Amino acid sequence: MSMFEPAEREQMLARIALSGPAGSGKTNTALKLATALTRTGKIALIDTELRALEYADRFKFDRAPVKVADPRQFPKLTLDAANTGHDVLILDSATHYWSGNGGALDLVDRTPGDKRQGWSAYRPVENDFMAALLTFPGHVIVTMRVKTHYAA
Repeated sequence: MSMFEPAEREQMLARIALSGPAGSGKTNTALKLATALTRTGKIALIDTELRALEYADRFKFDRAPVKVADPRQFPKLTLDAANTGHDVLILDSATHYWSGNGGALDLVDRTPGDKRQGWSAYRPVENDFMAALLTFPGHVIVTMRVKTHYAA
């Protein structure tokens, strides 16, 4: 018996990352893309920027405001979005899960011991975070801030 089987195309789910400096239009672009991608009209936006409401008059979406971007809570948010029928998930912005209050760097810094112990303790959290992103049963759009540097 062969280990090969006929290949059949499956519906592909988008995994999109948008990056740019503050004010460059990442949230607006994410909502435009989500509106175009959704089949059900149900868009979930995880709002670590706490500014998405300024788009509520132009786009239809459900919002989860996140004041402390603890990456350990992220899988619960994605599961909630999936369980409530959202077919597009926007994470605006992933930057806070890395360098914000309660983010990865904060968790590592607060781990007793040296930095290696902190990163070792954080690795399972990072794996769960990435698994939640990659296994969401719909389209995913992530925004990330980039630093701007001006040279004289």
